[in-house]
Amino acid sequence: EAVCKKDRRLPGGAQGGNGGQVEISASQMGAIQSAINGRAQSGYVGGKLNIDPYDLSLDYAYVSSLNNQISGGLSQISLQADHNIELSAAWNLADLTSAGTLSLTAGNSIILDDLSAIIAGNSWNVALTAGAALPVGTSPVAGMDGIYLNGNAYIQTKDGGVNLSAANEVIVNSGAVRTIGGGNINVTTLYSDLKTGTSTSWFFYLENAPYFTPYN
Repeated sequence: EAVCKKDRRLPGGAQGGNGGQVEISASQMGAIQSAINGRAQSGYVGGKLNIDPYDLSLDYAYVSSLNNQISGGLSQISLQADHNIELSAAWNLADLTSAGTLSLTAGNSIILDDLSAIIAGNSWNVALTAGAALPVGTSPVAGMDGIYLNGNAYIQTKDGGVNLSAANEVIVNSGAVRTIGGGNINVTTLYSDLKTGTSTSWFFYLENAPYFTPYN
């Protein structure tokens, strides 16, 4: 299990420039105990944190540790799991002064447990990609390689966009995928359907969606 306890300072320079990048890879990974300084001067992009385990369980302690890193100036959070990503907490992302991105990429499935949520403040864009490890030309089975919002789980941004891409399916139960300040929502499935749960409002359907490309 990888646990990093040293201070990592990768801010933009005094004369400007974007913040740096930290990548942490391990088969198992607990909540981050270190402090990462990714601040950049006004007008530049904050630093990026990339985490890459086999499975990733985002409980309250884990998302709190990530929020601590965001408060250190990070504005790009990339979570990549070879297998599954599961969120079991309400994850509130504080407002940003410039554009930021939260991206979750799973080789198999992304699951939001009942009562969990991604609640993004100003200037956040949220992107979820599932089934990224599915070999090209392979048909997935039901309940795998998709994005699953169980129970009342939901995803919400203010003025940023939401992009959901799945090799198999995107299923929204009693929860929601929404923006409340003018952002866009794009959903792409390759082999199966989008199930919108209790409401079909504000969904626009394309007969021929762009092709989904898994990663190797």
